[in-house]
Amino acid sequence: MRIRGMSWLVGIGLLLALGLGGCSSGGGAQAFQDDPDGYTLTVSPTSVTLSPGATHTFIAVLAQGGVPVEPQPIVTWSAVPERLGQFSGDVFLAGEAGQSGSVVATVEVAGTTLSATAAVTISEENGLPDSLISVEVVAENDEDLSAMPAGYCVQLIALAVLESGQVVPITGTVQWSVSGGIGTVTQSGVFSAIEPGTGRIHATFAGFSGFTPIRVVCPGE
Repeated sequence: MRIRGMSWLVGIGLLLALGLGGCSSGGGAQAFQDDPDGYTLTVSPTSVTLSPGATHTFIAVLAQGGVPVEPQPIVTWSAVPERLGQFSGDVFLAGEAGQSGSVVATVEVAGTTLSATAAVTISEENGLPDSLISVEVVAENDEDLSAMPAGYCVQLIALAVLESGQVVPITGTVQWSVSGGIGTVTQSGVFSAIEPGTGRIHATFAGFSGFTPIRVVCPGE
């Protein structure tokens, strides 16, 4: 009789252990699947203005269902037109001034070729608006930042607010940072949600700083 009672208690303990816990790993990175549907390739930043001879690192992320896959595939980079500049790995070297075009990222996944582009302008100008009064931070595709699942990523962009009231994307170099211990942000503005909680994504440009609040939640909330 004592053995049966102990077995019953052990069973209850196992059920409680399985039922308790915080965020599951279901919102993490996904592996490749045979079905190419649902895969998206994004390049960040989506547009940039560079001085002749300047270098810039572009980032390409392959995701499925909004979640970056692991491992990330090998990316082939190119410039269109070719005279726009050249790549060494994912680092772009800008060509002569007075040009505009695109950089193209290409990957192979499940027998399908996917590509994504970013706009590039080569100019002697530094892209600094003379009438800049403040900087704002927004999600590029208007994603909901009030409840972002852990394991997901989002492209953020910095906007210049001008004295005229006009709001334009900043094409110069922006310094990005994150507070609150909720995730990481690249210097191209890609935020990866890691830990549930609240925080801020900050962007600094030409001495002006702006931020957007963001809340990371457990997947499924």
